[in-house]
Parts: sequence; structure tokens; C-alpha cells
Amino acid sequence: VSRSPRYQAVLSELRAGKPLLIDGAVTTELERRGVPVLPNMAHSMGTAETHPEALIALHEDYIRAGSRLVTVNTFGFTKGILEAVGLGEKFELLNRRSVECALEARKRTGTEDSVLVAGSVSHLVAAPNLEPEGDPKTWEREMTEMVRVQKAAGVDLMLIEMAGDAAWTPRLIR
Repeated sequence: VSRSPRYQAVLSELRAGKPLLIDGAVTTELERRGVPVLPNMAHSMGTAETHPEALIALHEDYIRAGSRLVTVNTFGFTKGILEAVGLGEKFELLNRRSVECALEARKRTGTEDSVLVAGSVSHLVAAPNLEPEGDPKTWEREMTEMVRVQKAAGVDLMLIEMAGDAAWTPRLIR
């Protein structure tokens, strides 16, 4: 459990029954704003490198709208998925830069003491069928590496998105 003052403040508010407003869709909103997204599985995976200001601006907009938690743009960014679209060598870079964009938005809005940055993992991937493929043990190792990179880059907590599949969710929790 994070010991940061901002995390503890939000946790206290939740325990007191106050709602926590989180951000919304990232890739969908980037696309709506005209940011180019890659085809198939890649979607907005490279945005933190190719259009960081657009990603930072989106996070800033969510924060200014009242979000107390913003989610990094890493939905389904496992190394295997990135390798499938020719970005495997950028696995760590893209995960780290996605975190840095959210942290920068928090800094620019002056909300370092009140907004949490959540890393993002899911058993679903940004692909047409949304289901991971391959060996579950390999996938779990890749997901663990993703969490390691995001934690080292400075996320306050990890958010498990769109989980529920009995075969994959325990791996996410671990």
C-alpha cells in the first residue's frame, strides 16, 4: 500500500464515503482529437513517444474536469503485443513515457498533492478479439515486467482494467 500523502488523502476520503472521480477513455479520446493511432493491436501505444503533448493535454483536461485519478496510456501494452506490431524494442520506453506524460499533466495542473496516477494492466489487449494469446505463463511474466516498469516510473497504484476472465484475472492480481 502506498504511503504517499496524496494516496492516503484519497483513501481517507473514500473511507469517509466520498466519491472518487476517475478519468475516462484515453485512446478513444485521443482519436477523437485527431491524434493518429496505429492499426490493429497497436492503437495509441506509441502516442507517448510520437504525440506526448496531446497525451499530456488529455490528462490535464481530465484533471481540470475533476478527476482525482488519471490512468496511464498502457492498456494491453505487453511486450508480446508490442513485438507483434514492430514496437517490441520500445516496450520499456513506451510504458515509462506513458507514466511520465500523466505525471507531467499532474505537475502542470498543480495537483501533485491530490491526484493519483494509476498504472494500467488488463487481461484484455487492444486487439480485434481482445483476448490474450499464447502461453499464460509468458503473458504473466510480461505483465509483471510491465508493472515493474510503471512502478519504477512513478505510478501511485496499479489499476486492473476490464478484468473478470477466470483464466487470466488471478494472473493480473499476482
